[in-house]
Amino acid sequence: MSRSIGSWSTRWVGLTADGVAVTVEGREGGASRRGKPSWHGPLIAVAATMVALLVAEITVRLTVAEQTLRPFANIYQRDPRPGLGYTLRPNYDGVALTCPLRTNALGFRGQAWRPEKAEGVLRIALLGDSHAFGYGVRFEETVGEQLATLVTTADGIPCEVLNFGVTGYNSRQQAAVFALEVRRFAPDVVIIIACNNDADPPLWVDDHGWMRNGPRGKYLAGEDRYAPPQEARLARAWEGLAGYSRLALGAHYLWTRYQMRRAAPPEAATGEGRDWMGPVEPGAFSPDLRAAVFEPLASILSTCRDASIDVIVSSYASRVPWRRMLLALGDEFDVPVVELLGLFPESQSYDDLVAKFSLGWDTHLGPEAHRRWAVALHRALRDADYVSERD
Repeated sequence: MSRSIGSWSTRWVGLTADGVAVTVEGREGGASRRGKPSWHGPLIAVAATMVALLVAEITVRLTVAEQTLRPFANIYQRDPRPGLGYTLRPNYDGVALTCPLRTNALGFRGQAWRPEKAEGVLRIALLGDSHAFGYGVRFEETVGEQLATLVTTADGIPCEVLNFGVTGYNSRQQAAVFALEVRRFAPDVVIIIACNNDADPPLWVDDHGWMRNGPRGKYLAGEDRYAPPQEARLARAWEGLAGYSRLALGAHYLWTRYQMRRAAPPEAATGEGRDWMGPVEPGAFSPDLRAAVFEPLASILSTCRDASIDVIVSSYASRVPWRRMLLALGDEFDVPVVELLGLFPESQSYDDLVAKFSLGWDTHLGPEAHRRWAVALHRALRDADYVSERD
């Protein structure tokens, strides 16, 4: 048996019970020192991960504009008034939904509105969800602003459109906005843009202004907690990180788009071919659709009729039951119905429409679609004699 001197290693030589020579080598102190864990590997892995994230952050900042990643910006606030749930953040002035956004003191898109209408001005109130709001479209390119320009220039009548559209609103929320806000501005005309997701439960907004959907999507007036405390803390930490990290913001964007696609019902076309938005025969529609959409919109139309306010119903819907329901609404109240999806003869299906006229990064339609809608609504105003053509 021997042992090295002045060395970090030890060498033992001996015989087993059977007389077989055995040599054992190890570090000084025996197997206990050999068994101590090494932190080199985990530290290297952590450092490599941090370097990779830093490189990814720099790459995203150099190649992707921030406004591209902010289509789901925290531009909303909860509103406890009955039926609303939320509005846009008042007096917001910044970039959101990939374009400049300014809101007034009431939390709606555009400049401040005077309660009293100026003499000689045609005042139009626009109600709806993201299509009326102008999702991803500059304010001057929205259907409301283009319609105001058309009436002013083509008919010689000063016109203002008060845009009460808010992303995600369903028909009940539109009826609530009408009762709480629209009526006090005494519009001459009310235009409603009904979309075939307006029967869905309302979306909701958290304490930080982010719009949410999913199983916690029911808004309860006066409710302060939408999630367990642990989940709420995690959400706040993640949203705070998204405010500083472009990479985290991009991850939030992709996750939110995934959630919305999963929650949204499919946009079913009536069929492929040139007649996908062809005529539909009158027919029945479900009691659920009547309760969720027909009745709230009918309450708006009934109030407008009593107050001698003209109405146009416009439809962003391709499903046959929805189209039947909205056409029946127009017949019952004797108001024009403009089918917005029928204004694109180049498209043979909803997917084809999105491919040709959407924003590209989202299925909402872009400025050209808003221009066509404005032209069609202007024609409806004239045909219904809501405005007088210039001599």
